[in-house]
Amino acid sequence: MLVIVFLAQNCAIGMNFGIYGTIVTALEAEYATTRTLAASGLAAMTLVMGLSSPLVGRLTRRVSLRAMMIAGALICATGYALLALAPSIGAVLAIYALVIGPGVCLLGVLPSSTLVANWFHGGKGRALGFVNMPLFVSLFPILTAFVLAGYGLEGVFVMALGVSLALVPVLLAVVDTPARAGCEAYGANAEAGPQADAQAPGAGPLLEGRALHGNRSFQLIWFGIGAAIGALLFGWLADRIGGRRAVVVQALCWTVPWALLLVLGANLPLLLVAAGLAGMMSGAIVGLCGVLVGSWLGAQNFATAMGQVYFYKVPFLFGAAPLAGFLFEETGSYRLPVLLHIASFALVAALFGAFRPRPLSD
Repeated sequence: MLVIVFLAQNCAIGMNFGIYGTIVTALEAEYATTRTLAASGLAAMTLVMGLSSPLVGRLTRRVSLRAMMIAGALICATGYALLALAPSIGAVLAIYALVIGPGVCLLGVLPSSTLVANWFHGGKGRALGFVNMPLFVSLFPILTAFVLAGYGLEGVFVMALGVSLALVPVLLAVVDTPARAGCEAYGANAEAGPQADAQAPGAGPLLEGRALHGNRSFQLIWFGIGAAIGALLFGWLADRIGGRRAVVVQALCWTVPWALLLVLGANLPLLLVAAGLAGMMSGAIVGLCGVLVGSWLGAQNFATAMGQVYFYKVPFLFGAAPLAGFLFEETGSYRLPVLLHIASFALVAALFGAFRPRPLSD
């Protein structure tokens, strides 16, 4: 079950982020549009994901997770087919928002994390860390670059269509709960320990919009490798010291790559180190958030709570990039946005370090 969820999560999130950063320049050229519009597809997708997450969270308690995930894969496949035929950049953005966004929401984080919560009572941090390793964020920039060079944007979207359709037979093996398979959840008889308290949702790389080429491609690949390592590392850490403490460690560590960006300049090896460290912290988010939600609010409230979490993220997901762009235009550099990131992570560490949730009543 863990491998199936891993594939679903990577097809939903990893593939989209891995592809899109590589095709921004191609979109700009194909549709003779601005860089801003060409780079807005993922923002449109994540906006709709955030707005629809509360509804999807409620649906997980009423609809089969298997049916929901299969529907998500088929909706995504439909979206990629439409993208291959899109006549304008406006159509591309509309498809990402109205088709790909809902499809990813039905296929990705919420049902995937709910399945892990259903099947794992012990070792949940490691399980969520494995599921949220963004392997496809590293693989698909490379695949997309080759396909884009030979077959253009249409070929890239047909590739994504094929991957989504190939996932459907795999999803037929999904079983919502261990009881339906006649078995118990992993760790069902284990005592609750510090591992019961960690997870967090992850964001993909913020790319500059060039095709996979030169230094940026290496930075993206190192980001993806770091994210895969971070998902496992912080999942293990959450099981060892608890999710709340793991979030504090993660938030403090996250200040390091951002601080490096202030002093590195154009030194490629050090930029790769910063990209890997940033990926390591980003890869841990979804896993840590899920563990925290499960331990603080209980398994019975998990899906609904995760949906609310994603809804509350909307202003940050949709507003961060425009805010950074505005600050860059006003100040002439990204120094202020970077400092805001560092201050935000320090604040997160302080808040989680001080917060003590009330224990759930039996």
